[in-house]
Amino acid sequence: MSDADVVQLPEPAAHLSARVHTNWKRGYTAYQVEGVGTFTLVPVLECPEWWSDPHGRVVPCNHVHVHMGTGGPHTRPENRTDVPHIQGNEFGGPVTAFTNGDPSPFVSGSAFFYWSRAPQQARDILTAVATHWGQRPDIDHVKAAYARTQAPRLARRATKRADEARRRFEQAGRDLVLALANEQHQYRIQETEDAEQAATLIGPGAPVWGEYSVYANRNMDSDRLLVGAVVDAAGNVVDDGANSGPWQPVAPVVEATSPREAVAEVVRQIEEGEQD
Repeated sequence: MSDADVVQLPEPAAHLSARVHTNWKRGYTAYQVEGVGTFTLVPVLECPEWWSDPHGRVVPCNHVHVHMGTGGPHTRPENRTDVPHIQGNEFGGPVTAFTNGDPSPFVSGSAFFYWSRAPQQARDILTAVATHWGQRPDIDHVKAAYARTQAPRLARRATKRADEARRRFEQAGRDLVLALANEQHQYRIQETEDAEQAATLIGPGAPVWGEYSVYANRNMDSDRLLVGAVVDAAGNVVDDGANSGPWQPVAPVVEATSPREAVAEVVRQIEEGEQD
């Protein structure tokens, strides 16, 4: 479709034609319907049906924003020209319309109630314009042109949401570590044989137990265990052995009171295994 084509609208307004112009810089399309006025159609990026899939790709959407008169989505009403007049009535907007020929041409918008009570002729024209726009062979390019203009704003919002999600995730990790530590602590108290044993676990100086994963490798010359890193239950590296190399998880999970004690426990387990 060229920059300004005259097209025949589909049913239910097939008796009308419109001059169609797409602003490729901003991604919206004006339908100047003969004897009626101009409808400006703007792609929907945040679709009422859903916005995007888990990979951030916009899902197929059967809706379009329809603004009355000329101008983009942010043009003030008093600056719009050629606003549609149907049966002596001037129609305002915007509304979110179906593009699949649905007989109920709109689903939301500031003028939703107004259009829901509009004459059938007005509803038919709006349905036909939205349907024609949705059937354009280059509709993906139209949507892409608008998406480019909105990407900076949506990127800022996505960054804000990602930061908030990251903070929640990190806090959840800290909460998990505390919960696991408390769970282990209660089981240890449960397993004591008497109050004297339990007393060593509940005082201010009682050891703080936690779960650690130890990554290490063997020195090829001395067969000594070289520790690469110790990771806590939240996935944080709490001790870096400062030894380079392709590390292997020699102990996926070990309970200890500190990273150093975790390494000592791993060495003890290895030595016991070799003796056996």
